[in-house]
Amino acid sequence: MLKNMRQRGDTLIEVLFAVSIFAAIMVGTIVIMNQGIASAQNALEINLVRNQIDTQAELLRHLNNAKLTSIGRNGTNESAEWDNLVGQGSSKGNASYQPSAEADPYDQIESFADCKPDQLPDNAFFLNPKPSSSGDDNYVQRKAKIVEANVFAQVQPGETASALPVANMLWIQPVASTRDSSSNTLLPLTNYYDFHIRACWDSPGAGGGVMKLGTIVRLYVPKQ
Repeated sequence: MLKNMRQRGDTLIEVLFAVSIFAAIMVGTIVIMNQGIASAQNALEINLVRNQIDTQAELLRHLNNAKLTSIGRNGTNESAEWDNLVGQGSSKGNASYQPSAEADPYDQIESFADCKPDQLPDNAFFLNPKPSSSGDDNYVQRKAKIVEANVFAQVQPGETASALPVANMLWIQPVASTRDSSSNTLLPLTNYYDFHIRACWDSPGAGGGVMKLGTIVRLYVPKQ
């Protein structure tokens, strides 16, 4: 009777096989979880950077509207900022960075493989969302205030209340219209400017690669 009650245990090979299957399942689960977290972080960063780009576009439209409103009237700080801004606009024929109005905005930053500030064109700038009415804390901030992206591309306030803001690899490239009444009859009284808003940053969710986003805002002003 005792012989019939004796049970056979698992062999060492069976135990190792079961442990191997369990380990494989755990490793696969962890890999899938990491990929999901990376994808979620990548999507969040893209959404945040798009919001930053939209903010820059709205600030450009605000300055353009201020310029249009001031025509025939006394100028304002905003209209003066617009004049300062388009004074940096480069001609398509001699620009060091030459996107055209028809170009794919994403192709224009393919050369920024390392996403470094020293790769930016000389007339790159960004707009300060919270300018003051006096001093250097105005809308247009030049290339010197564009630094590497420590998290994602964005405009950050200064470390102190009196410090100027910095841009983490978020910038605008102005390109001036070359059209005039002699070469174009469609817009004989109007100039336009293409503002290429660019952003690049290192994203863990991009597989260790550089994320790049961009858009183009075209704004018009009457010829003077």
